[in-house]
Amino acid sequence: MKLYPPDSELILYETGFGADDPFDRLGTSKSLSNLVERIEDPLVIALNGGWGSGKTWFLKRWIAAHRLENDGRATTVYFDAFAHDFMDDPLIALTGVIGDRLPKKAEMKIWKRVKAAAAKLAKPTGRIGLAVATGGVTELAGPLIDAAAEAASREIETAAEAFWAREDGRRAAMEQLRAALVDLTMVKNGEGADPIPLVVVVDELDRCRPDYALALLEVVKHFFSVPNVHFLLGVNLEALAHSVRARYGSGIDAERYLRRFVSLSVQLPDEVGDHDAKPLALSYFAQTAPQMGIVRDAVDKFSSHLEMVAKTSQLTMRDVNQLLSQLALIDPEVFTRYFWGYKEIVMSMILFRFTSSGLANKALSNNLSLHEVHDFYGIEPQMLEREDNDYNHRAYLISGLWEYIISGGTGPAKDQKEFAKAFSQFGDGNPRKVLRVVNGVISKFAFPPVEG
Repeated sequence: MKLYPPDSELILYETGFGADDPFDRLGTSKSLSNLVERIEDPLVIALNGGWGSGKTWFLKRWIAAHRLENDGRATTVYFDAFAHDFMDDPLIALTGVIGDRLPKKAEMKIWKRVKAAAAKLAKPTGRIGLAVATGGVTELAGPLIDAAAEAASREIETAAEAFWAREDGRRAAMEQLRAALVDLTMVKNGEGADPIPLVVVVDELDRCRPDYALALLEVVKHFFSVPNVHFLLGVNLEALAHSVRARYGSGIDAERYLRRFVSLSVQLPDEVGDHDAKPLALSYFAQTAPQMGIVRDAVDKFSSHLEMVAKTSQLTMRDVNQLLSQLALIDPEVFTRYFWGYKEIVMSMILFRFTSSGLANKALSNNLSLHEVHDFYGIEPQMLEREDNDYNHRAYLISGLWEYIISGGTGPAKDQKEFAKAFSQFGDGNPRKVLRVVNGVISKFAFPPVEG
């Protein structure tokens, strides 16, 4: 048995989606490829999603699938922004990574021009060059004064002239960089062939230092905004908005600020299938649990609980990975020796412990209410009525077992004897002991709980 979900082997630029597509991403992959191939205007596309939603998994495969599976012509480049945010200047990091993906002699000749121009625009004065080139006059006040202060022995007018001369050179370098990028996309495979787009995938942007993340966006906007050069950002836009506020203050309209840089956004579907779609987390769990060697009874029972919880909670792939690892820690004998009621409560308590709702602590301290259990699982009254069309047997079992435990066996008489037998042969056990037994099972080997 495995403790962690296995990672499928991936070779960057070579591994696409293929038959191993547990997240059903191939459709999104083809649509994205079609977009960047047919649109000439420079695009900055935000692949938006929360942490653990599978953005990196998708992007690392898409850069290979674009040519191998989607018949795309564009040159694709993968840039891990977080891995480079120790550097001061994202422009230098970007040009270096892109250059590594240009094997043709003609392309490398052009790229030498790009690198030469980038060197002139590099920090610490690259930020000033940006402001000059884009008309950011207010940003120049400080640097202009600094330039004058450094030349205190000269006239201010002379210092200012020298300052603007330097910035004119940087502005020219920026134009040289853009011209070289245009030439790069025009390298032809034959006479009259269309330009070959360049698509740079920027991943992990929202994990970077705020200053570095925003500087990278500015570099993309000001230096790489040329026809047939596109950027695909793997990002959590909500987290990136926090970076904007951290940099410019809480009063800024962060969402509006980001719209200056992002052309459009796309989200990965959170369901699998077309007609009979189900949450992605459930599909992933069903495919991954057997690969880890988790016993079938545990997989079946946990799937039923997960299916109900998924209707009230937004579970990510990372969430499911952690739940799978927690389930793998449970001694398999629990599923062969224990009464079925214990198994069901084990599943509930794993889910309670995983959330920040505090329900696990409430259950152990006898402060949990049946209403809270119903809210957690999304159980409605009609789901408990056998005659109703919305009757749900799993909801009935979960509700009945928890009612028996919470009430100490003194709840409504309906079916109480049968639920008592879920924990002992003759239904004469102590309901209060159930949670102590279950807690011993899931706490013997456990990851730190997430409790509020």
